[in-house]
Amino acid sequence: GMGGGAMGGGMARGGAQQAAEPRPASLKLMDPSGFLRLLYVLFYPLKWFLWMVVPLITLAGLTGFQNWPQLLSDQHAFLSSNNTITVMIIGLFTVNLASRLAQGVAIIAHGGKADDFGISLVMGFLPRFYIDQNGIRQLDRQGQLWSRAAPLLTRLGFFGAGMLAWAITRDTGTWLPQFSLIVAQFGLGMFLISALPFLPMDGQRWLGVYFNEPRLLSKSIAALRYAFTGKAPQQPFVAGTYLPLLMLSIGMVLTTIALVLGVSIYAAIILETELGGTGVSIFLALVLAFVIWLLALKASIGRRMSRMGAMAGMLGGAGGGAEAEPALGRMAAPPQGDVASGPSGAARVVWGLIAVGLLAVAFLPYEYEAGGLVEILPASRGQAVARSDGELLEVMVSEGDIVVAGQVLAALSSWNQSQNVAITETKLLGAQASLARLEAGPKPEEVELALSQLARAESAVAFSQAEAERNQELLTSGTISHATFDRSQATYEADLASLDVQRANLVLVESGATTEELSIAQADVERLEIELSFERDEIERATIVAPMAGRVITADLQLRHGSFLRVGEVLLEIENAQQVSAAISIPESEIALIRPGSVVRLRAVGHADREILGTVSSIAPAADENSYGSVIRVDAVFDNPDDFLRTGMTGYAKIETTTMRVWEAYLRSIRRFFQVEVWSWIP
Repeated sequence: GMGGGAMGGGMARGGAQQAAEPRPASLKLMDPSGFLRLLYVLFYPLKWFLWMVVPLITLAGLTGFQNWPQLLSDQHAFLSSNNTITVMIIGLFTVNLASRLAQGVAIIAHGGKADDFGISLVMGFLPRFYIDQNGIRQLDRQGQLWSRAAPLLTRLGFFGAGMLAWAITRDTGTWLPQFSLIVAQFGLGMFLISALPFLPMDGQRWLGVYFNEPRLLSKSIAALRYAFTGKAPQQPFVAGTYLPLLMLSIGMVLTTIALVLGVSIYAAIILETELGGTGVSIFLALVLAFVIWLLALKASIGRRMSRMGAMAGMLGGAGGGAEAEPALGRMAAPPQGDVASGPSGAARVVWGLIAVGLLAVAFLPYEYEAGGLVEILPASRGQAVARSDGELLEVMVSEGDIVVAGQVLAALSSWNQSQNVAITETKLLGAQASLARLEAGPKPEEVELALSQLARAESAVAFSQAEAERNQELLTSGTISHATFDRSQATYEADLASLDVQRANLVLVESGATTEELSIAQADVERLEIELSFERDEIERATIVAPMAGRVITADLQLRHGSFLRVGEVLLEIENAQQVSAAISIPESEIALIRPGSVVRLRAVGHADREILGTVSSIAPAADENSYGSVIRVDAVFDNPDDFLRTGMTGYAKIETTTMRVWEAYLRSIRRFFQVEVWSWIP
């Protein structure tokens, strides 16, 4: 009786209220009263910024509209990433937790109580945070309105702040813009869902308080039924309320259809992208659970309406609403507390000191650093290639080995090269012997032989001459024939020619080799020496050597035994392990502050506990289009004596730029947003 009377009095004083409904399966975490009071004291100054919600939402909407292609691109990239579900869960719980804490703070701020805080299950499986709302019934109308509006305003604030944070930090390439975007979407989505007046959530409860109408939903449905069927409700409509209730019910139907379709399509895309066929099965299970929840909700609303009717009857039987109202109103008077009047004087002093301290810190000098994502690259890289054709017989190194320049890495077959060396060596020996003989000149034996041949030729000439003269006389006397004479004469002439040959041979033997002969012989020797050197080099080229010092980065080298390599074919790659280069993707908005030689601080993902120092070596002359905007590649060089930085590793680097005041450094992105983004909206 007292509970019903208190609720009735609260309705009469502060607007329509609904009976407390049973909470689904839940887990109480703590009594939040003390914590909520602390939050109220800490965030009390923020109440002066509530007027900024409308311009914040307007600015966020314009930002999304102006950057719609980028928003869709980031949304698609987010849905395709591996951490989509994780980020969505974190974003969902962040928005839900903040909205419920904000409602608790609003209750405490207006003198109410919130004695319960925990986690409940929606539709039997989806966890969400809840806070005790029974204290709202004890508040005056203003307190009830603010307590019902607090979670709605918080969700709108998440949408506005999230959209602006996404637009401001998008070019950083970090997790922050992705998280801000998903928080903004959840803030807007949860606001739209909870603001729907046909669901027993914050929007319906706020409207019930505002219009002082406890049966807002049932009367709206009755107005819609009357418009389409002509069936008059049991209680006639109050003058001037039929048309608003009808428009409200039509809007509820259209909004429900659009919302269900939108959420269904969005959820189906995410689940199918992440989990494939399993995701489709989960989606169908969610749809079934949602239908069951709607049926349970319908039954719950029916029970609530029945209880409200019974309570109204009890109030009427107790002496009439007008007569009972004063007493019930007194029972529902809001509790008096220190918190309702605002923070204490000490808290105000603390906030004042904090504000002065922040103002002083804002003008201190600050070393501003520009940052960006990093990909580790080798400072230099070389390839060990086959320098001749051959079968791979042996590999002396494996992946990860450190080698020095000129070190033998592998051996190829060299049978043909060895044969060619042996043949060329033999030819060279013959050519060298011929040259040596020419250079040594005639031997005494050769001269003596030439003299003997000359003497014999002279004797032959003397004999043939005497024979020819005798035959001449005999021919004159008619003793011999002309034929006999001719033969003797021919012999004589042949001996004379042979004598000339032997005299020339003697001169040739005594004179030695000519310059031309020596040159030819020398050239022949040199040619064979060059051929021999080439053939020997071919044997040496049958081994593959390291072109530089560094680390072998090619895998599975031992599996290439027996393969045939052609000239120029790559066997393995080596990179410089003592020094690495890093390609840093710097947003185009920060590039004006960077100079070659600037100090760089790097933290690699694989060595997050270690900071590596380097220097900027060069800045790319052109910008590249990245998934999160235009970036400019900045190359930096880092020493790697411990060999812990590996090619392809990623991380984040900060580059020292210039000194500026603290407020300039931390508001730089926001100021640029207004200077460029908002400025572009002005026609």
